[in-house]
Amino acid sequence: MELALKYDNNRITDVHIAPTKEENVKQLYDLSQELLIKNPAVEFADKAKAGKFNTFSEDEYSYAIDEIAAINQLFYCADDGNKQLAEINIFLLLERLLLAYLRHIEIYIRDVKVFKRL
Repeated sequence: MELALKYDNNRITDVHIAPTKEENVKQLYDLSQELLIKNPAVEFADKAKAGKFNTFSEDEYSYAIDEIAAINQLFYCADDGNKQLAEINIFLLLERLLLAYLRHIEIYIRDVKVFKRL
């Protein structure tokens, strides 16, 4: 497999994991449907309802919610960005993680350049 990158104005705007010519596309697709990653926000919500976080301070619980919310953002439905999914395949998760990382680095690089100009 390889990473197919889409550029716009010298900026990576999309990442896609694509099969090489030597790989069996159907086999990779079938494999992707077996390698499903569950959205941890679902389990977190169940645990919260069951009182598993009752010992957390308000700050600790707020921090945990912020972390889960950040991860949950990766589990959106491609057809409806407002809909969250209970699970996604590992390749899609990797693509979304790479894009999120690139956006994070982009902000860091921009901030460093601004700081150097000061």
